[in-house]
Amino acid sequence: MNLFKNLLYCNKMDTGEIQLFRFDPSEELSTKNRETMKIEIHTMKRTGRKFITRISNLQYHIDIHLKQVVKQCREKFVCGGTVKKELDKDTAEITEVIQLQGHHKNSVKTLLIENYNISVHDIVERGV
Repeated sequence: MNLFKNLLYCNKMDTGEIQLFRFDPSEELSTKNRETMKIEIHTMKRTGRKFITRISNLQYHIDIHLKQVVKQCREKFVCGGTVKKELDKDTAEITEVIQLQGHHKNSVKTLLIENYNISVHDIVERGV
C-alpha cells in the first residue's frame, strides 16, 4: 500500500482549472473493508481428481503483496500458484485472487493464522 502514498490524482473542473489531490487507498480499505470483507478460501473440483484452491479478499487484511504470499505457499505446499485478476460481479471492481493447484484449504488456513496473525473469525471456508 505504500506505493500509493505519493500519487497525485487530478480532477478537471468546469472552469478549466485542474485540481490536484492526494488519495490514500489504505485509509479507505482499513475503515471500509477490513471489518466487512472476510477472507474466503474456496476449493473447487476441476477435472477428475484435480482441485483448485482460491483465496479471495486477502489484500484487505495484510499489507504485503499477494505475490509474496503465493511464493510462500508454493514453496511450503509444493504446488503451482498464481495471482489472478477477476471482476467482482456485485461491485464491478477488479479484485485479485490467489489460485493454488491442489486441495490446500486446511493448510492455507493454518498458514494465514500462524504467519500473518489473522483471526479464525475473519476466514470463511467454502467448497469441497
